[in-house]
Amino acid sequence: MTDLAATDLTFTVLTKDVQARKRRILFSLAFGDGALTWPVGGIAITPTMVGLLNRIDQVIMHAVNGYHFEFNKGTGKLMCFFSDLNAGADGPDIEASTIALAAGTYYGEAIGT
Repeated sequence: MTDLAATDLTFTVLTKDVQARKRRILFSLAFGDGALTWPVGGIAITPTMVGLLNRIDQVIMHAVNGYHFEFNKGTGKLMCFFSDLNAGADGPDIEASTIALAAGTYYGEAIGT
């Protein structure tokens, strides 16, 4: 299967705010068609994709359909995880790599400059 790429992500800025010299952007993120898979290691995102100018310090996203997202500041990549609550011994969350995610809209917040 083919992996999702940054060009497959559609960020829509909902609101912008400035607090303590940091920009705070609330956004929606749409992607997925049930055929493209989330790539191993995540998808690189840029500040301009989420409505910032120079740097992403933090991304906070709401979990949807059992999936949650984390931003790796070191690599600049958005990673997707899920919890395997059916496993006999529940452990850490599992990276959702190679999983085809259904089309959906997710909501989050980006903080930076």
